[in-house]
Amino acid sequence: MNGPGIIDTLVALAHCPVCGAARSSLTYHRPQVIGEALFSCGAAFAVANAEIIPSTLCPAPSHVAARVLNASTGAEE
Repeated sequence: MNGPGIIDTLVALAHCPVCGAARSSLTYHRPQVIGEALFSCGAAFAVANAEIIPSTLCPAPSHVAARVLNASTGAEE
């Protein structure tokens, strides 16, 4: 996918594709094929080099991993 299809996909992201948090803001420019979607979890996805990239990673997987690590050691949350 390239060009306008990338922006259409970014615009369609109403929720974080990792944890499902709602989108908090969206900026995009079709002629330049640039844009960024920000989510309430803190994650951000942007268009760079003709593809969608994670510009800020969603913290949800790290929280899950920390819970698992703590549970395996008997630590309190």
